[in-house]
Amino acid sequence: MDALLPLCLDAVLEVRHGAVVGVAELLPALQQAGVAVSQERLDKVAGLVPAIDKARLYRGKGGEVMREAVSKLVGAMSLVGLQLSKVQAGKVT
Repeated sequence: MDALLPLCLDAVLEVRHGAVVGVAELLPALQQAGVAVSQERLDKVAGLVPAIDKARLYRGKGGEVMREAVSKLVGAMSLVGLQLSKVQAGKVT
């Protein structure tokens, strides 16, 4: 996960999309395997949606592809019960 998190804001659409989908797939898999994820990593995951929004990565070329990937991430975050701050929750809803 540490390798994927910085790639979620990469300039290359395919890298960015793959990293977000990878994180979305890892969250429930790690929970199901009983692997503890540090709070620092969970905070970084929770901060992805606002960071992607702030970087305006939903717009322009690939915006629809990124919206699909982020939707998958939000679903995974919900599935594992990831707690969000009020600011983060406002960006997700």
